Amino acid sequence: MIKSIFIRAKFLPEYEHKTVEEPTGETRRGFFGGEKPVTRKVKKLVMTGQSNCRIDGATLAADIEVAARKLLEDGFEIMAITPVLSGAYDYKTNHETSEWFHYAWGWGYGYGYSYTEGVVITARARRN
Repeated sequence: MIKSIFIRAKFLPEYEHKTVEEPTGETRRGFFGGEKPVTRKVKKLVMTGQSNCRIDGATLAADIEVAARKLLEDGFEIMAITPVLSGAYDYKTNHETSEWFHYAWGWGYGYGYSYTEGVVITARARRN
């Protein structure tokens, strides 16, 4: 019996230095007598999103290891681990038309890249 498993790669988180308000643990009496927490402005590295082109290789390796161990425990032997690539591209064009002529021009051609979307692990049942 042959079994294939797809392990999806995760994209790297993106970070940015931002100024955030952080509580100091102290409180101060407000104008109407209530207590309000005292904060201070601190510059911190904050996750702002995820990359759309850079994968987290360390996490992918760990996910592959977990899946491979599970296959081996279930009595399979791994035949192949194959990367699956995806790509992205973009281009821009402009078309101008007038009474006497029609022309088009563009920019950004060739802007493209590929990334590892994940891997396929192919295994077969061990023969006893």
